[in-house]
Amino acid sequence: MEPFSALVLSLPSKDKAVRMRIWRALHGVGCGVLRDGVYLLPAGSAQAAGFAGLESEVKAAGGFE
Repeated sequence: MEPFSALVLSLPSKDKAVRMRIWRALHGVGCGVLRDGVYLLPAGSAQAAGFAGLESEVKAAGGFE
């Protein structure tokens, strides 16, 4: 079985534009959804490096990962 990178996040519900931007970015890189707020990518994929940029955006929006 191949290892996965996981991103677990929570965003404030007041800013729907940020939530939608993050959601679209995660789906754009091909993340699988394990459950609400839990996203997975194969660990060796080139897209897994994109998690770092999304983590920064989540924190800047007042969320946590």
